[in-house]
Amino acid sequence: MNDFDNYADLYNGVTAAQIRAAAEEPAANARVIADIATELDADADAVTGATEGEITSGTRANAQTVQQSAVALSQAGTYGVAALDEFAGHVEAFDTKVAELNQRLRTNVASAQRLAGQAAAENDDDPPEYAETWAAIRASLVPEYNSAVSTLDDNAEATASRFEQGPTLANVKDLVLAGLIPYTIASSTWPNLTLTADERRQALENEVANMTPAEQVAWVRANADVDPAIADVISPEAQEIFAGDVADDIADPRSIDADTVRLLDLFKEQEAFTTALYETVSLEDMSDAIRYLSTAATSGIMMMGDESSRSDIELYNGFMNAAGVALATYSTNVASPTDLADRFVDAITTGDPERFHQSAALTLLLREGGEQPAGVFDAQFMDRLATDVLAWERSFGGEPVWGPRDTANLMDPDVVWDERTGMFSGRPAGDGLANILAAMGNSPEAAQAFFQDGEGRIDSSILDYLIGVEDGDDVSARTFSAMNGSDEGDGLGEALEAASVGGGDPEFAAAFTTDVFSRIAELSGHDPTSGHDTGWHVWENMTDSLGAMAAGYTPDVYDLLRNSPPSSEHPLAITPEQMAKVLGEIGHTDNKDGLTLLTSAMMLEVNQRTDAFLDNLDGPPTLDSLMNSGFQGLQTQHGNVMGSLLNYGLAVSAEGDELQRQQQEIMSRSLDVVAGFVPGGRLALGPEAQQLLVMGYDVAKSQLLTELKGNLAATPTTDGYLDQATGSIEDKLTYGAMSVLYQNGYVGPQELDGSSASFDGIADVLLVGDPPQIRPDLYDTDGYIITDDTLSAAQVQAIQEEWGNFTNASGAYERVVELTQSEAFITSFIHPELRAGR
Repeated sequence: MNDFDNYADLYNGVTAAQIRAAAEEPAANARVIADIATELDADADAVTGATEGEITSGTRANAQTVQQSAVALSQAGTYGVAALDEFAGHVEAFDTKVAELNQRLRTNVASAQRLAGQAAAENDDDPPEYAETWAAIRASLVPEYNSAVSTLDDNAEATASRFEQGPTLANVKDLVLAGLIPYTIASSTWPNLTLTADERRQALENEVANMTPAEQVAWVRANADVDPAIADVISPEAQEIFAGDVADDIADPRSIDADTVRLLDLFKEQEAFTTALYETVSLEDMSDAIRYLSTAATSGIMMMGDESSRSDIELYNGFMNAAGVALATYSTNVASPTDLADRFVDAITTGDPERFHQSAALTLLLREGGEQPAGVFDAQFMDRLATDVLAWERSFGGEPVWGPRDTANLMDPDVVWDERTGMFSGRPAGDGLANILAAMGNSPEAAQAFFQDGEGRIDSSILDYLIGVEDGDDVSARTFSAMNGSDEGDGLGEALEAASVGGGDPEFAAAFTTDVFSRIAELSGHDPTSGHDTGWHVWENMTDSLGAMAAGYTPDVYDLLRNSPPSSEHPLAITPEQMAKVLGEIGHTDNKDGLTLLTSAMMLEVNQRTDAFLDNLDGPPTLDSLMNSGFQGLQTQHGNVMGSLLNYGLAVSAEGDELQRQQQEIMSRSLDVVAGFVPGGRLALGPEAQQLLVMGYDVAKSQLLTELKGNLAATPTTDGYLDQATGSIEDKLTYGAMSVLYQNGYVGPQELDGSSASFDGIADVLLVGDPPQIRPDLYDTDGYIITDDTLSAAQVQAIQEEWGNFTNASGAYERVVELTQSEAFITSFIHPELRAGR
């Protein structure tokens, strides 16, 4: 009864370790020879630089002969060692498979014998012979073993072929990509070897993956700029060593430096590192470290700063972001997320006045982690923590809770440096509940769990407490005022947004968004004696999140602005009047990002509806066929909807000329955001974001909103946008419609009625992206200034000439302008008096 033979059994006791050991001395010799070759090359240069005439050529020839021999030896040695190392890896893979087969053989035999023995006892039969069972099960595994042997034989032949062919560039490249020849060595030993950036990255990852844990530790410590992807191939043993280093620094926060943050940032999403870190560092030590960093970094807040202050702030910010994401990673891997939550609740709500700073420190750690895209917390952990802290806060009956506990005056690390004045500005971060709400920003399942009761329904009591409920002439609600050290509703908005459009259960999300919007519409303007001339409004810093929530339901918003009543087709079950109130709340502050985001998303909805209209048309896809198709009326309808959106959105904050100016600024900026374009004639983001114009609303809400937010962040702020706009709104509307027409095949080669020449279609040089769209930078207000660094001057000139031909001579451009009805669109939203009501 034999096991399956491993490599040593088959080949006289030779193991993979012995193959590698046999290669160690040649490897060292190869490195020595490579160094000698480099020195000989340098010596040849030095000697010949000190000679003249015929002596020079003779000396160089002699030196080069020796140097070339050394290079050849170095290449052969390095290559041979790598090939042996490659085969040793194949042997290890074979032995691993054999060990697995043998384990299965023994386990299956034992199980079969036990079952057969039980059956035999029940039937008074003799149990089967052990040898028979062994032979039968072994036979069933033989095909797998034979396949492994065949693969090993193929690998052996491939290795032999490598030795026969020698160090060709193709063979060397294979070994470099496998990480068996370090790229730094290969590039000097084979100067003609070329790798793409992706290939270099692959080679380095495999090289590091092939190292021992000790070698990995030394390599990471020696290389300050490590690609984050490398973290995936660092062994758990090495990660635990780095976690110990970081834990030691946290225990003595004076030791925290840029390298601490580098390690935290590199391994913040790795299970082994984060588990070792947070099972070593106490919450008390973490709180003390945060207090130390905040004090060091923000002692200059609101005062003149210098470069040292800036570096302290960057250290604080980097530490909090990385440590916060590391905590989120740990929460998803810890054995008991609820036990971890209980530890945090106990530390946050401690009754020890000497430890009160833990309340702000730990909740701020949660917040900074949750505000990062990778900061996704376990839903059980976050729900338990937030629910218990909320209950604890409410137990005080409205008395101040967080202010008295903010003994360290912690500041949010996301401070602003004003280059003009050299001053910092930031906000206090003592409101623990606001911090916890913000921590849910990228954890939609956690946010939805928090806003549910025990039966999975919306917990109205939480929304009553956080947003507000009418109490006679007053509005009863928890304060998020900056005057009380809070964040003006920023964290509340992030939690609401995550539960609404961040992901999670779409049915709950729709019901939740309906509830929140209905509640806000009911409260809007209530209690005009509250100190606000226009009554109750949402907190200033939550309007961007409300805009994102509405942007997740643009089909509903569009129909509501057409005064279409709610129906089963619309998950957002509110009335047009309620929608108008919500829009006013989104746009009521000076910051118009929320309203601009929604306007951008609505332009995508406009594009999608135009797509659907074109898809349903019969006949040839030509511009002439659209003239009497209803396309122009659709554009006018779009203008009416967008006009209502901006009129309602600005109803609280603007009127008269100011209303018209803000409408134009938001519309202009939104059109640029959708096109992935910013003032100055450049594309704002990468190819994926540039495709927003042609994507429609067919991707996930959270993905699309992320892309829109990225483009929005790349554009200047709305206020004063027209001073640096990328073109007239009429031109942008024409561009948007023309791009949709292009995507649907309506601006291909065709004959145009009334035109003496045929239209050849959009020239390829006017297109960008994949799938292609018409270049948005052709609409720069300065006159299609192309600043794409990848284009030559001749290419730029060709683009400009083709654009001039299209806009001035083809006749197609004029037809598109006529079809888009941009003047009617503009009139609809610039002049609210043309429509009944505001």
